[in-house]
Amino acid sequence: MAELDQTTGVLTTQKLQSLLESGRNPAISDRRGLATSFKTMGEKISLHGIEAWFKHTDSNYQTPKDSLHPSLKSYAVPRRRWRVILELFQVPILEIGLADDEFREWCFSKSDKTVLQHEPPFESNADSVSESFVESRLITDRPSIAVLPFVNTGGDVRIDSLAGGLTEDIIQQLARMPEMYVIPRSTTQQYRSETPTWQRVAKELRVRYMLEGRVRRSGETLRIVVEMIDTLSGSIVWSQRFDEAEADIFKIQDNISLQICAHIEPILRLHSIRNYRGTDLKPWQLWQHGWHEMYISSPLAAPFDSIDMFQQAVAEDPEYAHAHAGIATGLAVGMLWGGIGPEALPEAKRHAEIAFKLLPGSPAVLFGIAMITFIAPTPMTFPLEYLEHAVKLEPSNVVYQSSLGYLEAMTGSAEKGLDRCRFAIDISPKDAREPFICYMLSNAMIANGHYEDAISTMARSRMFSTVDWVWVMTGFAHFMLGDEQSAKGALREVIKVGKRSFAFYNYAIKRRLWPQVSDEDKDCYLALFPQMGIS
Repeated sequence: MAELDQTTGVLTTQKLQSLLESGRNPAISDRRGLATSFKTMGEKISLHGIEAWFKHTDSNYQTPKDSLHPSLKSYAVPRRRWRVILELFQVPILEIGLADDEFREWCFSKSDKTVLQHEPPFESNADSVSESFVESRLITDRPSIAVLPFVNTGGDVRIDSLAGGLTEDIIQQLARMPEMYVIPRSTTQQYRSETPTWQRVAKELRVRYMLEGRVRRSGETLRIVVEMIDTLSGSIVWSQRFDEAEADIFKIQDNISLQICAHIEPILRLHSIRNYRGTDLKPWQLWQHGWHEMYISSPLAAPFDSIDMFQQAVAEDPEYAHAHAGIATGLAVGMLWGGIGPEALPEAKRHAEIAFKLLPGSPAVLFGIAMITFIAPTPMTFPLEYLEHAVKLEPSNVVYQSSLGYLEAMTGSAEKGLDRCRFAIDISPKDAREPFICYMLSNAMIANGHYEDAISTMARSRMFSTVDWVWVMTGFAHFMLGDEQSAKGALREVIKVGKRSFAFYNYAIKRRLWPQVSDEDKDCYLALFPQMGIS
């Protein structure tokens, strides 16, 4: 371990390699991507310069470098480059305190579980994300906790070892629970000589819960007082006092640490469930009802019934995150289908931001943000990233799966997207949400050139006649098959149900849909729109 300690507190090439391989920033998977990202951050460094960090000899003088870890050949990254690297991969500076091997474990344990580290990419305005909103983002969707060093409040130096032992034992026992994320002791030790506020811990460690304890001797009795605090609200979730007759310190340590963990585990799980569902059953029922209605009745041009249920849920519980996410999603669906105008976008963004602040690790919240970022003129990679995370958290949800498949097909991975949409159909045959799923599947089929399949699949989608995009898509499939008359017939239906301009369809088809199709084919299809009265 002595050798490993040399990498503690240093951003090394081994740590950098772990970041590249872990997928913490999907846009940066190798050294070339890192060099490109440096340039976008306004930093001048070439791929050759980054490669030089990993070489065993100094590039200027050809002298051997001293490795911080002889068996791994780990070298220090120039300190002036740390800020950009940590910002690109969203790594708290405290994590650099880990040794190379521990950092790699931390990296990969968080690559699939971390909550997306940036706020929703909405345009900046007066209602944009506040400082407190940014700071409240949690480090992971799992129940997360920081066990602060227990404090010896009696001044008896013999109690110091008990306080330190309790801290270490509790961290180790909680860390054995795979569903929990526990901040390493090497990080929380920074607080050993101070008593930080829960606000500071929330800001610096981004955990949901903080456990702190005090130990003192009272005559022949040892008294341990423990509190667990919810860092999102500052409320005490649980507190307990333990009085033990002083005897074998190690037995006391084992006994108390086991009791504390036995109390904490069910409370964390129950609190996590209540956080997801809420303490009141009525808002949860309204949200479930609204969500069910929106995708069973879809595609409807405007899911007003669902939005109304979500609004009722918010009226019942203003801090119910899923209800806010439901409003954002419902408005986004309405804007997508054409039954709600773009003037609803600010309200949708506002509810999405509230939901993300309240519950950033919820798949439903992430899906709502994905819908908003898809509707807004943002890069398609934004909604794709949110949907990927929602699917990882809830892989059995066919709405998330099919939506992700659609986006994959629209961002260049046509075959992958089609396979995912088919998977969504397979995992839930005869699903009541078939209209929505078939819409996504048909689009993925068009991206793969399966035009006849796209038309027949869309025919399976019930109640689709009120949505202009269904007819736009069907007409395009007919056009690509050489059937111009059927394509025009589909565009006649667009006129009946849609009130959107040619400029809108031109932008969407050329900028947001089917990148595998040539601009020439798209232009030829778009030339039919004015002929059919869409101007």
